[in-house]
Amino acid sequence: MIDGPALPPSSDADIIVMHDATKAAAVRAADCAPIVIVDSVTGAVAAAHAGWRGMLLRVPAVAVEALGRAYAGRPADMLVAVGPSIGACCYEVGPDVREAFEQAGFSNAQIRRWFLDHPTLDTRNPSWRRDGVAPRPGRWFFDGWAAVKEQLIEAGVPVDQIFMAGLCTASHADMFCSYRRDGPPAGRIVGAVRPGPLRP
Repeated sequence: MIDGPALPPSSDADIIVMHDATKAAAVRAADCAPIVIVDSVTGAVAAAHAGWRGMLLRVPAVAVEALGRAYAGRPADMLVAVGPSIGACCYEVGPDVREAFEQAGFSNAQIRRWFLDHPTLDTRNPSWRRDGVAPRPGRWFFDGWAAVKEQLIEAGVPVDQIFMAGLCTASHADMFCSYRRDGPPAGRIVGAVRPGPLRP
């Protein structure tokens, strides 16, 4: 956890928590999930970046815990928005990713829900891949949206206070940048949240 007020402007971080109404907490991403959290009681906020490595380290839950610890907040009072990120329609991963989640202690049921043998295609998020949508042998489509949401729920955030954009960055070249689709020249999207006044 890095507390926003003590963070030098040039520092990189996966989680920032803060309560300074003159500033905003922001996160940049190019396929990873940008997560912003506000405590509806204290007005404190957090911003987090969660790619598969961040999900492996339970960044969504750690961000909730860090915000609560820093400003005496409760997960039940937090509102979470998860911005556009690459979806299971497009995100094929190899055995190293799945094995890392297995070794990190996630349940077999979670592994089955998050690592799919087929893409989750719908009209809202078509696959950007031109070589078909079946995964190659020994590979899976990773559902990071499910991983983020489940980790937030396990951390105590009520499900009806979690807002998922549900838009895949790789699917929508006309709207979003995507590192997986575009490579190193890809731009970034930004999620930002500003603290409200501190309440007693």
